[in-house]
Amino acid sequence: MATIPPTLKTYILCAALIIYHTSALPCKAPDGSGEPMRDLLFGTASAWDTASHICCHNTYYAEYSGYWETTSLRSDLGSPTIFYDSVCSVPLFRAPVGRSAEEFLRESQSHGWPSFRPSEMFKENVIIHQGGRLESVCGTHLGHNLPDAQGDRFCVDLVCIAGQPPSSSKVQAHTSAPIATSQSSASTATEVAAMSNSSTTTASGLRDKQLAATPQSAATPLQGTYFVHLGYFSLSLLLMAAWGPI
Repeated sequence: MATIPPTLKTYILCAALIIYHTSALPCKAPDGSGEPMRDLLFGTASAWDTASHICCHNTYYAEYSGYWETTSLRSDLGSPTIFYDSVCSVPLFRAPVGRSAEEFLRESQSHGWPSFRPSEMFKENVIIHQGGRLESVCGTHLGHNLPDAQGDRFCVDLVCIAGQPPSSSKVQAHTSAPIATSQSSASTATEVAAMSNSSTTTASGLRDKQLAATPQSAATPLQGTYFVHLGYFSLSLLLMAAWGPI
């Protein structure tokens, strides 16, 4: 049997680990599914494949810089607007808070992605990992914390925060059942409802607009996905055991 050069071993093992890492499925909707809902807001429904990859099968890559400017976010932005998880509908951000809509949009345009400040985050629903990676309590990848001179700045992928409000009976991720909020976020849902009622333009209003324009369809079931990922990992272990030390 031919001997594999140590350098080639290193490249192959690194590639296997990268594939496993970027294909991981962290998202978890209340109905047990793990993909974004189809009827995303802000004109992002047509980018569902991007949302699926960025939000649920990745912890590193992002939508391209400036993507949000091709959507309806600028015209849909209220005072403030609530941004919901694209998978499980928990509220994640509200903006603008403590600044004007123009200031929020200007900062987002300057950086390339929607950029939020700590006062605009629902902290109980967002996990900040070591290194600054942002993830929702449902496991949805959101973006990264990239602080500047003013402090923490959360740069987020719009496709991952374009979900429907949890109160909508039309929310469909994979089933016809409405997505419910967890008991622990009941107070948050109450706060969101109060803010939405006082907003001139809210995510609830966007919901009706998007549902009228976007046909709904069921997402692809993910049965067996975890076994595929387990297979990738097992294969990596077998290769390491067969080839011995690098």
